[in-house]
Amino acid sequence: MNANTAPRIGYRAMSTLAVIVGIVGITLQFLPDWQFFSIFLSVVVLGSLIGSSKEFDAGDRQQLGRSYKFTLEWLMMSVFAAYAVIELSHWVAFFGGAAAFLNEHWSGLVLSLMCLLIGIAGLQRAPE
Repeated sequence: MNANTAPRIGYRAMSTLAVIVGIVGITLQFLPDWQFFSIFLSVVVLGSLIGSSKEFDAGDRQQLGRSYKFTLEWLMMSVFAAYAVIELSHWVAFFGGAAAFLNEHWSGLVLSLMCLLIGIAGLQRAPE
């Protein structure tokens, strides 16, 4: 097969893959020594989704553009929540373990969460 006849994966399939990789990536953060694999998977899927956007039809490209906004908003909210947990850990010893986990795994968590959120946004119906 040459490049012109290779089957192309659609936008909904890529969004579904992003959701799956996001969930798997977050899960892999809890396993020892799997953080790098989680980061690798997330970068590959995000890069593939964004890089293949020229191949999507106009409606799917528009949906992808809207999903960036959704992802950024929710990612910022999750960063604020993580910051709140880290700050609470200074006063409440119960949050100490969670703060240590967030500090150790922040890069993998952020990339996996980006995959999850951009996939969820891509699977939502476009406003009519």
